Amino acid sequence: MSKVFLLGAGFSYAISKGKIPLTDGLMDKISDLIIPELSQDYENTYPNIELFITLLDIRKYYLRNKALKEKIEKIYKNIVERIVSLIDIDILKNDYPLCKEFVEKKVSREDAIVTLNYDCLLDKYLWLSGRWSPNGGYGITFPFSGSQIPQNEKLDNILLLKIHGSCNFRNNSGNENYPNIEIREEIFPEIHSQLCSRNTKLDKGPHVLMMSYLKQPSNQLKQIWRRTLEQIEKSNKLVIIGCSLREEDEFLKFALYHFGMKASDTHLRIEIVDKDEEEGKKIKLKLEKMCLFPYPEKQEFKVYKNLKSYIKED
Repeated sequence: MSKVFLLGAGFSYAISKGKIPLTDGLMDKISDLIIPELSQDYENTYPNIELFITLLDIRKYYLRNKALKEKIEKIYKNIVERIVSLIDIDILKNDYPLCKEFVEKKVSREDAIVTLNYDCLLDKYLWLSGRWSPNGGYGITFPFSGSQIPQNEKLDNILLLKIHGSCNFRNNSGNENYPNIEIREEIFPEIHSQLCSRNTKLDKGPHVLMMSYLKQPSNQLKQIWRRTLEQIEKSNKLVIIGCSLREEDEFLKFALYHFGMKASDTHLRIEIVDKDEEEGKKIKLKLEKMCLFPYPEKQEFKVYKNLKSYIKED
């Protein structure tokens, strides 16, 4: 039986040895972008970037002052670009042996990896494993016709479901509801193809869903969300790594309910990996309090010390 991984910011932070920042460290990275009209919101919500971005969303959609609304929309776009720049393809120049080891030892045929992260570290090492391809591997259809990129379903059919978007999902001038997928050697070494480059006038920036409580996914991301629900519903094993399961994230809660929607005789296994065992136990307690699973006697939990200990276990 295939399993589903649920990866949060803690996963990317761990495998990148801190090069990719945790969510709580992002407010300091955008402080120079804050205009006087937003300084009070920034101070009141610091260091909770989800709350700050939520306030921006509210102001962006409901402000009647047209000039201020345009200012905020511009700041919003700048914040998106700043956050993506911190985790973009430049970090792929380095080697990340823990990510390689994770892919080799823990990811099996027909597994689904649901990630909240924008970075392309997993994309790179899944591609290098020879078992995954961006041609179908993101759970969305995209016209790769004429290219030599192999079809994912003809490999190990692993799915990488980036439900909040990705650095290489690119908005285009035609239809921002259906972003392009950027293919380049920096992300996929020796792929010998270059598609939808960001270095053209047609590129309109990264297609990502910001960390807001008011999520409004594009049609393309909705497709990924549907695939996520399908994969979670049919799997009996869920591995949660570096994900705090914030109560405000209604989609994640909804997805977890789907994991619990099984027949009464179905055995469910949930493995939790965080920065240490104590944090992992907090996630376990949070799951138990959510009452997501109708038959708690049929569920089994295992909490690991950290990511390294999880990867090393056979």
